[in-house]
Order: sequence, then C-alpha cells, then structure tokens
Amino acid sequence: MFKKSYDERTAVHTISFEHGHIDLVVINDDEDACFRISHVHVDEDQRGKGFGVQLYVEAARLAKEMNLCGVAFDDEASEEAQRVWESLRKRSDITFKCDADYAGIGGYAII
Repeated sequence: MFKKSYDERTAVHTISFEHGHIDLVVINDDEDACFRISHVHVDEDQRGKGFGVQLYVEAARLAKEMNLCGVAFDDEASEEAQRVWESLRKRSDITFKCDADYAGIGGYAII
C-alpha cells in the first residue's frame, strides 16, 4: 500500500500511497538524528479516514529501519497534525519522548 522513495538532490524521504504522501527530512547528524515532517498531504475527500495516522506510523517505522530516534513533532503543528498526534498518543505501539530542548522541537515519536 505504501511506497517509499528518497530524492538525493533534496535529501527528502517520501512515503506515498494512492491518496497522499508524507515528506521527511533527517535532522541532526549524530546519534540523536530523527525525521522532521516537512509536508503531509491527504486528498480532501479521504481526510478523517485514518490515512494521516497511517502515514505518521509508516514514517516512524521508516525511522526505526534507518536507526533514527523517531519522528519529530512540535507544538506549533497545524490543527490537523495535532489531531493526528493525539490519535498516535492513544496507540500502544507508539512511544513519545518529550524534550522541549531537543532540536527546537517538542519531542519525537518512536515505534
């Protein structure tokens, strides 16, 4: 269902599916490296069906495959993104580490 790609020119990892995609960049080049979400799109007629949550979970899985710390989140995310993060917080397979000083973000999610 999900397709992963990497653009060497822009250093953007993309996870896509029929109705949308998520773009990710690696921040920090050390043992604390993680993904930061640069863009998410889900077709308007497909919103509210859990596809955004699935994209974030796939992003966390890719981070794990790449031995990254996880997927970064911040408190200034869009209202839609905040709803996705709240849905993720309810899952037992996602762990959140909150650290306000971590790379200028609110923390990150880990699978």
